[in-house]
Amino acid sequence: MKSIAKIRKYRQFNSPHNTSFFILGINTIGLFYYYTSFYTELINWELFQEIQNFTFFNAWILIFSLPYLVYGLYSLFKCIKKYHVIYIYKVKSINTRKFIVFYSVLIFTANIIFLIILLYEIEILFFTPLINSPGLIYIFYNFFIFVLIIYAIAKKRTTISDISPELIAQRRAQVESVQSAPIRSARRAPSSRASSSSRSQRTMSTTRSRTTPKVYRPKTQKARSKLSTQQKKQIFEKIKSMKPKTTMLTLDDFKCIFCFNLPEYPKDKGRGIVLCPKCNYPAHADEFKDWLKNSNLCSRCSAELPASYKRNPKTVSVKFYSKVIQYYKKKEKL
Repeated sequence: MKSIAKIRKYRQFNSPHNTSFFILGINTIGLFYYYTSFYTELINWELFQEIQNFTFFNAWILIFSLPYLVYGLYSLFKCIKKYHVIYIYKVKSINTRKFIVFYSVLIFTANIIFLIILLYEIEILFFTPLINSPGLIYIFYNFFIFVLIIYAIAKKRTTISDISPELIAQRRAQVESVQSAPIRSARRAPSSRASSSSRSQRTMSTTRSRTTPKVYRPKTQKARSKLSTQQKKQIFEKIKSMKPKTTMLTLDDFKCIFCFNLPEYPKDKGRGIVLCPKCNYPAHADEFKDWLKNSNLCSRCSAELPASYKRNPKTVSVKFYSKVIQYYKKKEKL
């Protein structure tokens, strides 16, 4: 019941299979119940009594062990096929292929040690195995573990070179069509009411500015100190953290890695900017989400993007990022 609840919970994040619960937990539970089936007479009803030495398969294995073993193998296969990282603890991740190979070899070694214990009837903690033949489940399970090891080693890793220039050009054309359509319609067809109201507001504001002069109210010393010490320090640290990771910084480093345009305000208002967690290079948020449909790698540095970052990338407003560009323009004299 807990496993089913976990599956439902993690399916809202695309898939549950690259988490430690389904990789380590499910396989460990299945192997534990399989090992204990050789030491217990509980539910010891054997399905194939005539060829018992070759096909040891009782109700204990069928009810408790087999579902976990099958689903555990499926989780391992899905991780190798679909995911680049496995989350071991919270957001701490590890490379999928390396971990699957290591964990599969560990299971394979444990099963060989268990086979030796069965054949020689070795006593462990005052318990000796009741049956000294592994059975078909043992053979098939180890066979599939061996196949998974070979598949993990031989599987080609997806790189940025696998994405063809035609696919990138097609994606850019889609992004440009999405960008230009609403902007043109908004510029070409303004309503007469909106234009008249805007004109009336402008005239009202000009008359008010002429009649009532602005009253200058100097800020107190406490308010100035708060702005200088707390807010300005936080803004400076945020700007510093958004600098692209490169040896020689140029203005081109602040351009979107997809459309190769500098983010401008208010032209790009409402689009948002997403920074790569590895190289800190910017991209428009809509173009970045469109890119994720075809690749799990950064278009600039080819680094693997974490699943948590893909689900919820940190978006910065174009207005703030334009200030970041202006800051480094002055500082680096770009």
